[in-house]
Amino acid sequence: MDQAKRPKSDSRLSIAPFSEEAFTASGRREFLAFRDLKVGDSTDGKFGAVVIRAKKGMESPTGWHYHICDAQVIYMLKGWATMEFENGETVTIHEGTCISIPPGFGHNEIRTSDNMEAMEFTSPAVMQTVPIDPPAGRAAG
Repeated sequence: MDQAKRPKSDSRLSIAPFSEEAFTASGRREFLAFRDLKVGDSTDGKFGAVVIRAKKGMESPTGWHYHICDAQVIYMLKGWATMEFENGETVTIHEGTCISIPPGFGHNEIRTSDNMEAMEFTSPAVMQTVPIDPPAGRAAG
């Protein structure tokens, strides 16, 4: 019986068991807690996955910014988050919604529910954030 050639990979098996203690305050935003799912460790930083929780709902917008990355995908697990984008759209992302933000695409998180929880997948595992001026006709945040 012919078997397909097994792909070679530099990635390693990674398992991140759940624990409340795994949520830390360190991350891109002070009002959020992050749980690293260790995908970055197993892929040498090529890909990342985190669970993000609101410590409490946002009190002020994050400010306009974009990320230096190849991919940013967010899947909302609980609650909601409202974001505005440089193309003029303002969207509230609810539980079960998946959003892919293109590399370099300007956006601003406006508010979240107190119980917001989302998974974020990125490439690379650690993205850089670049603050930008708001698009014409948009508030600074």
